[in-house]
Amino acid sequence: MHPEPRPDVGTDLRRVSLWSLREDVHLERASSAGGAVLHSRWGDVMVAGSDELVYESLRRMSFGPVDLENILRATPRPYAEITASDRARLLALLDSISYLVVRSLGLDDTEPQLLDMVPIARGARLDIRSVPPDQPLRLSRFAVLQTRDELLVLESALSLHRAQFHRPEAAWVVGVLGKATTLKAATAALPVADGVVADIVAYLTAAGMVTLGEHDENGAVVFAEDHDPSLITWTPNELLFHTRTRLGRHDGDFGATFPYLGQLSPEPAVKSAPDGERIPLFRPDLDAVLAADPPLTAVLETRRSTRTYAEEPLNERQLGEFLYRIARIRSLYSSIGLEPASYPASSRPYPSGGSAYELECYITLSRCAGLTPGNYYYDPYGHCLVQLDDPSNSAAELLAHASAAAGMTTTPQVLITITARFRRLSWKYSGMWYALALKHVGVVQQTMCLVATAMRLAPLPLGSGDIETSAQAFGLDWREESSIGELLLGPLAPDDTTAAAESAMGYPVNDSDWGDRCAATAIQVHPVASSLPARPGAQHDDR
Repeated sequence: MHPEPRPDVGTDLRRVSLWSLREDVHLERASSAGGAVLHSRWGDVMVAGSDELVYESLRRMSFGPVDLENILRATPRPYAEITASDRARLLALLDSISYLVVRSLGLDDTEPQLLDMVPIARGARLDIRSVPPDQPLRLSRFAVLQTRDELLVLESALSLHRAQFHRPEAAWVVGVLGKATTLKAATAALPVADGVVADIVAYLTAAGMVTLGEHDENGAVVFAEDHDPSLITWTPNELLFHTRTRLGRHDGDFGATFPYLGQLSPEPAVKSAPDGERIPLFRPDLDAVLAADPPLTAVLETRRSTRTYAEEPLNERQLGEFLYRIARIRSLYSSIGLEPASYPASSRPYPSGGSAYELECYITLSRCAGLTPGNYYYDPYGHCLVQLDDPSNSAAELLAHASAAAGMTTTPQVLITITARFRRLSWKYSGMWYALALKHVGVVQQTMCLVATAMRLAPLPLGSGDIETSAQAFGLDWREESSIGELLLGPLAPDDTTAAAESAMGYPVNDSDWGDRCAATAIQVHPVASSLPARPGAQHDDR
C-alpha cells in the first residue's frame, strides 16, 4: 500500500551527504601538530596531520552528521584558503578510516537525516555511485528489516553496514524494492523527488542491500545472488545467524557481557523438578563400569547410528545407568565468578560453557521394562524420573515425529528430548548464547552416543524435533525453555548389521577396518548390571 498522494518530498530541498564518526569512537588529540588518535572497538588509529584541519574535522564529526563543507568552514583556517588539495586530503583520510565513519543522507531542512549507513566491521567500505535509471534492481533476498532503538533498521549478512532510517521516505523506497523494478519505476511509484529516491538507492546499493540485475539472452531479469553457488543454499535467517554468532562481520556486544546484570537474576543451577510421581533410578557401580567398559578408541571406532533394536526392550537398569553416566549432577557450587556477576553453577559429566549447564532431559517411553510408557522429566540432582501428565497423548505424537525424523518404520522405544533453559546463558552472554546452546547439544549427543556404545546400546541422534508438541508435552513455555535436540535409544540387536552395511556402502580409506577389529576383540558382551533384565523392584532402587 503506497502513501497518500502528496507533493514530492525533497522537490525544493538540497540533498546533502553527511559525515560523522561512529558513536562509540573516542577522539583524542595526539600532538600540537594537529594529529589525533581514534579509539574504537577495533583498536586505536593514529591519524597524522600537519595542521588543525585534520583534528578539527574529526572533532566536528564526533558531534554527529555534518556536511563536509560545513566542517571546512569551521576549521581555524579561513574558508577561502581551503584548496582542492585540502579537500582531497580530507577525503583520503576519511576513506582510510571508513570503518569508523558513518555516511548519512539528508535534506537541507530542519528534519532528521533520511538514513545512516553505519559500518559494523573493520572491512567496511562504502563506494557510493549513481544507479542507471533503467537498470533492474531489487532488495537483496538477504536483507532483513527490523525495529531497533525506535528506528527501522535494515541489515544483511552480506553487508558490512547497517542502514538506519530516520524518516519514512527511506522505508517507502525499500517497500517498492521487494520485486525486480528499476529506479525509474520506483521513483514513479512514490511521492518522493527523483533525486531523493536515486540517492537512497545509491546508498543501499553501495552497502550491498540493494542488488543490481541484468537481462539475460531471453530478456529475463537475473540477479547474481540468486545463482551464486556460494549463496544458493543459504537462507537469510541461517546466514544472518552464522554471521551474528561469530566475530568479524558485526558490531554487536559479544561474549560474557552480563547484559541483564541488575535487571534480572540468574536462573538457579538446578531446575525445580515438576510435580509428579518420582521414580528413583538404578545407580551403577563405578568399579563394575570400569571393568566392563571397552577402551575409548574401541568405543569411538564402533559407534554407529542404529535404527533397529533387539527383541527384548531396554530396561530400567540400563536407562538408569545411561542417564547417570551422561547427565547427573556431580557437584554444586553456590557461586562462581566475581561479584556482582557471580551465579550458582554445577558440574556434570559433559563440558558446558561458563558451567551454565542449561540443558535438561525429558524421556518419552514406548517400551522400557520396569517403566510405564509416557513422558518423564529426568531430575539430575535426585537421579530419578518424574512422571508427567499426558492428557492429550503427546507421547505418541512425539514418538511419531521422532520415527519420521529418523526414517524408521517402527516406533522408537526411548526418545530423549534435550531442552535448554535459555536464561542460564542469555543472562551472561551476548551475541553467542544461542549458538553456544546448540554446541552444547552436540556435546551431549556425542556423550550419549559414546556411553550407549560402551553399554552395547543403540543410539541415534536426531536432526530435528517439534517445538510446539514438546512444549505441550512437558508443560513448558517454549520462550523460556524449549527443545533443541533429540536422541533415540534402544537395545542393540545381537546380530546388528549396521556396521557391515555401512562398510559395504563406503570406499575404505585410513584404516577403515579399525571398527571391525575393535568389535572383534574389545567389545564382546557388556557384563555390567545394565545388560541384565530388571530385577524385581529395581526400578525403585535408589541406593
